[in-house]
Amino acid sequence: MGTHRRHNSFRATSSVSDVASNARKAATRSAKKNSSILLSAIVLRISSLLWILVGVLWKKVIGVYIWMLKLAEQYFAFLTGWSSPVKQTPAIKEVAQDTRKDLVAATIEALNETRRMTYQSAGYRPASGTYGAPPCGEAAGQSYGI
Repeated sequence: MGTHRRHNSFRATSSVSDVASNARKAATRSAKKNSSILLSAIVLRISSLLWILVGVLWKKVIGVYIWMLKLAEQYFAFLTGWSSPVKQTPAIKEVAQDTRKDLVAATIEALNETRRMTYQSAGYRPASGTYGAPPCGEAAGQSYGI
């Protein structure tokens, strides 16, 4: 059997310029491949850091949302008197009931004031000492000068 020579990228009769040209081409291919690997490694590192950051921020957002829900639940429970984490003594129940009554009264007062201001901004001018919505019928013309 004959001896087979392995194929070599450099020919035996290559000139020096051919060898240098082939070496430059190989170096360029290697550099492009290495820069591509480096770029993909950098992109992978940045994307993994971004995912970690998104995960941490998402956890914080969810935590704040849950905290707000718990706070709203406690406030609603306090207003309605449905439940309380503290055992309610008669004194605490009385204070809570008074506070709820005060809150309801303040809310009604604020709504009436808002309604009065809305009607005034629309051009209604109530007679002195009257508040609220304009009355209906003949009284409307008398009270509001319509």
